[in-house]
Amino acid sequence: MITYTKQLNEIVRNFSRENAVNSVSQITSMIDQCYKDGIKFSFDTDYEQTLSSFTANKFPDWNEEAIHREFEILIKRARYEAAASKRNEILSLKAEIHKQLRLEKYGTEDWFISKTENEIFFIPTHIAVIDNLIPGYQL
Repeated sequence: MITYTKQLNEIVRNFSRENAVNSVSQITSMIDQCYKDGIKFSFDTDYEQTLSSFTANKFPDWNEEAIHREFEILIKRARYEAAASKRNEILSLKAEIHKQLRLEKYGTEDWFISKTENEIFFIPTHIAVIDNLIPGYQL
């Protein structure tokens, strides 16, 4: 079981545009094997609400609407390099917020945690193609 969680976390950690197809294939195969081995997946059904509350408490200046408006203005003004830089900054900040939440609430930087011998607890990665693979989890 611990092997599954280690491998799943490693795949997510190394996920990139270049290896997306291979990573999705590996995760799908591992999920199938987990089910064959009688291991189920669970998750926090209130994660998005928890994330929202956590963000509001820990990052009170975070205003996603304002950030998106600024991003759209850069694109409308054809400032594509600045827009790409802003997008990367936003993604980095979001990743840091999620990481801090995982550490504070779940005590880990990982997305897959061995809960019991027959259960893996899943924390959303916010990589839609991965999150959609988890049985029962809906974005």
